[in-house]
Amino acid sequence: MTVSIEKVKDIQIIHVEYKSLDASKVEEFLKKISDDITQNNKNLIDLSRVDFVDSAGLGSLLSCLKKAKTNNGNLKLYGLTKSVRSLFELMRMQKIFSIYDSKEMAIASYE
Repeated sequence: MTVSIEKVKDIQIIHVEYKSLDASKVEEFLKKISDDITQNNKNLIDLSRVDFVDSAGLGSLLSCLKKAKTNNGNLKLYGLTKSVRSLFELMRMQKIFSIYDSKEMAIASYE
């Protein structure tokens, strides 16, 4: 389980390299990215390697969004797999998160 950070201009890209973002990984996930989210105003989370998200994983992403907004920042998502996108649509999370198909589209949304 790894999370890597990439900087593109003033945008921080967080690559989540878990097969699933579920209750067993949420604490570690939040520990790894919480400080990064609060220290940067423009955040992207790459979910292209995540095949499964449960309610705890969804809650952790909502927590990250709230943390970013509390610090006058933003958090956007990109690269959702078909199964993860289906969950987001079922839970109507596309109304809360800005979601993009590609890294390029997500970066362009900040320009």
